[in-house]
Amino acid sequence: MFNYNFQRNFYATFLTLTPFTGYSQKQTKFLFQTIQLGVGCLSFVLCIIYLIVYYVTKSKVAQRVRPIQPNYSAPQPAYQQQGYGSRQPPRAPQPAPGEIPWGTNRRY
Repeated sequence: MFNYNFQRNFYATFLTLTPFTGYSQKQTKFLFQTIQLGVGCLSFVLCIIYLIVYYVTKSKVAQRVRPIQPNYSAPQPAYQQQGYGSRQPPRAPQPAPGEIPWGTNRRY
């Protein structure tokens, strides 16, 4: 019902425009389908152009931008100089997940 009323009202409104008064309903449909196809092709071409511009720009930027190579050595943190970074303190064995060590009066 909605489609029929919309189609009838749209077609009547379209025929009130001066250049299109002699169009039949089939000619009107063909005109709008041609316009839709043209706009779709135009958007596809613009998408391809955008991708080409994107990849060309990306390759030019990748050639020019390089990471900064400092010509000095960065200062090392004090804890690595003292030897703490390489040695780890010994750890007590942990119980398996779900096991509670018996004999301790700890409440969690």
